[in-house]
Amino acid sequence: RKGKPMPPREGGIKNAAFYGRVSSPHQKVEESIEQQRDQCYRWTEQNGHRIVDEFIDEAYSGKREDRPKFNEMVGKALSKERPYDTIVVWNSARIARNTVYALVTREQLKQNGVNFVMLNIPINEEDEELAALIIPMIHATDEVTSIRMSTEIRRALRDRASKREYVGSTPPTGYLACHKPLEEIPGAETEKSRKTFRTLVIDPKWAPIIRKMFEDYNGGKAADSIRAQLDADGIKPPKARFWSTTVILRILQNVAYKGTLAYGHTDKAKKYDPIIIENAFEPIVPKELWDDVQEKIKEREPHKPRETARNHPLTGLIKCAKCGGYMKRNGKDPEKSYYYCKNRDNPEPDRCDAPGIPAWLAERRVIETVLQKILSPEHIDELISILESETEEANQRQRRNIETIEQQLEKNIQERSNLIRFVRENAILRDSMIARDLAELEKQQHDLLNAKIREEVEFNRQKQIVNGRAKIRAFAKTLRAGIATGDLAKTREVLRTVCKRVTAKKDDYINIEYSIPVPPRHPDFDGKTEKVPLTGPFLTFDTPADAAVINTSST
Repeated sequence: RKGKPMPPREGGIKNAAFYGRVSSPHQKVEESIEQQRDQCYRWTEQNGHRIVDEFIDEAYSGKREDRPKFNEMVGKALSKERPYDTIVVWNSARIARNTVYALVTREQLKQNGVNFVMLNIPINEEDEELAALIIPMIHATDEVTSIRMSTEIRRALRDRASKREYVGSTPPTGYLACHKPLEEIPGAETEKSRKTFRTLVIDPKWAPIIRKMFEDYNGGKAADSIRAQLDADGIKPPKARFWSTTVILRILQNVAYKGTLAYGHTDKAKKYDPIIIENAFEPIVPKELWDDVQEKIKEREPHKPRETARNHPLTGLIKCAKCGGYMKRNGKDPEKSYYYCKNRDNPEPDRCDAPGIPAWLAERRVIETVLQKILSPEHIDELISILESETEEANQRQRRNIETIEQQLEKNIQERSNLIRFVRENAILRDSMIARDLAELEKQQHDLLNAKIREEVEFNRQKQIVNGRAKIRAFAKTLRAGIATGDLAKTREVLRTVCKRVTAKKDDYINIEYSIPVPPRHPDFDGKTEKVPLTGPFLTFDTPADAAVINTSST
């Protein structure tokens, strides 16, 4: 949507928004939010703007795209009302330290008539050529600077961790992070630049609770029993809304509780060797107890996928119509199994009380709908007919556009030739008006050529869609064959290929949002919905193979 220039405000003053960002609360004084705000307000007063709104993200890295205030600001700027014409930032790095994201955001705002003003780049964006050259270089420099800073910080943290210092942001539950004089830390190397050393000390409030978790688990209690006991005792977790089995197991497997300092051991990229230092601080549990607990975890809680979950066609696909949470299937007996909302086990107020749905009924309704409606030859042919009709109209429109552009190109080339001949015949070597006309004609020719290329590409894409009829039918047939094998793994794979979302409500309906991923993608094959009643007669099947698939999947 191309934005139109906003009418002048009162007295010709333009509305502006201020955006400020700091990566951490410990940002340098000259980069603080107060300093950013002060300089941006000073600029707006001197340049005929007034700040009508402020957006500030604290403790958010410029590499992140999920900054709440930045996204709110961009959303308002792209809205129909558009409450401000300009966004003022202290420097380009405040926008983002991701070159592509920064440039795409700037272009979206520019298309809606909103400009970014960066006080460290004194460039008038109306000079498009200079802005197109300089601004990407500035954002690329910001991204490179961020990468270099990240590398230097990681190197400094690894160096400090190797000297037995705790460099984590939040200490594990049961410990407190404190600064002690260097001479009080056994084995710590002295540094002239620092006089204190960050280490962990036992938290008298939480350490007994953590120790009891280890003792209970080693004594035979399961992680879920420990969770239930904590809830019964009214003990709330310090870093989460409620206890869970995952949280309990994560605590029981944390090496910090036996006094070991570990840094870099969770790095999935494995670019650097982890730093592991034993006896770096006082342990909460003895090393022998910690080792015994690890052995019991391996015996009781093996980290491998459960066989039953892989044999359920709708696991990870079906969602609750009431709260939107995923539904999971319980039990192995087909006649007694139900899909129920996973939020059923949550404590109030996050608990969902939606009733379960018989597993055989939900699975049968979904599979028969995919076979007999969504992937049926009649339905595919209907979609192809709609697609061919739309494609033919688009092809005719494309042909007309290409013919128009070719006529304009021919006219442009003729005008340019006439102007060049006039210059030669009259021996005019230098004239600013003629030079400007020539430049304008050359730019017009360049734009027309680009437009022609775009139209031809779209025309060829539409031809590709028409020529792909056989591929679409063959693809749908392949998907049907995947279900017809009766293999539950293949059935599950086909359902995930076709069904984008399945929503179920007991005694009412199953809503299937589906997409047939044919090459190339087309909206006629994407985002379709099929609503199936749970009650009523089942569909009849054209072939015995389809009926056999339903019976196999249901049992």
